[in-house]
Amino acid sequence: MRQETLDHNYELADGYRRSEGRPDNYRHAIALCREGDAAGDPRFTNMLGYFSEHGLGVKQDESKALKYYERAAGLGLAIAKYNCGVMYAERGAQERAVASWREAAEMDETYSMLKLGWAYEHGLGVPQNCAESVQYYETAAEHKNALGALELIRLMREEKGIEKNISRMVELLDLAREQDHPDAWLETGLMYDNGDLPAENQRNEAMSYFEKAAELGSTVAQEWCGERYAMGIRDVKRDITKGVGFLNQAAAAGRPRAKYVLACLHASGEGVTQDYEIAFQLCQEAAETGEPAAQKMLAMMHNDGLGL
Repeated sequence: MRQETLDHNYELADGYRRSEGRPDNYRHAIALCREGDAAGDPRFTNMLGYFSEHGLGVKQDESKALKYYERAAGLGLAIAKYNCGVMYAERGAQERAVASWREAAEMDETYSMLKLGWAYEHGLGVPQNCAESVQYYETAAEHKNALGALELIRLMREEKGIEKNISRMVELLDLAREQDHPDAWLETGLMYDNGDLPAENQRNEAMSYFEKAAELGSTVAQEWCGERYAMGIRDVKRDITKGVGFLNQAAAAGRPRAKYVLACLHASGEGVTQDYEIAFQLCQEAAETGEPAAQKMLAMMHNDGLGL
């Protein structure tokens, strides 16, 4: 099969793969992958592994998926080496996983660099070595991987194998924000909030970044924005309606603090309908996931017979 045809078929198969929840498209993709696999193109072999691993268009079979990944890896496909590493790690073969990720990282596969960074940081399959961890995260960041930049920032903040360097952190955050990674906007806001970065009004500057992170789907940012607007704390002008909007998003994603704050609002009737049953339910859910304030509030509601 000509290379042009293989490239065209791969793009077509990948398009079918991305059409989530449409079995007919998965079947079309699998047919193309089998042809490409037979032609010796490891990209198709790797995709067959993906379909088997996740049970898309075929019966889920992780052992079969691993065989596909290993065959594609043997043909030199970096992402297949990464996939092999993930499956080895899931099976407890951490040293084998590290070896596979190292091969992929040498081929500039950045997610394998992240896995190696994590492995060295926590001593998984290799001796714990924070300096090595920093190097892998640094290399991933140099390859424009936003997660590599964010992991490096985390280590700087914790001063774990690397000293805190605000100017370098700003550079890394710029890189990650260019890719609209929500955690990059969240982290930048946090630096303003903590006074690490100068601004005429640090709280307002922080909120602008938190809101962008919330817009991009960060449930932590949604929770923070929601509480600050709803309660008018941290020098934020109170706007209950806006706060409730953020809190509802965060609560729907399971954030316990958001549920607790909503419970408080429903109990008082501020910005929402007063409803002790809803307040009790939200408070109970937050308490069950370890929110201390919710646990205290739940005990008080029990004592007063509210929402029971």
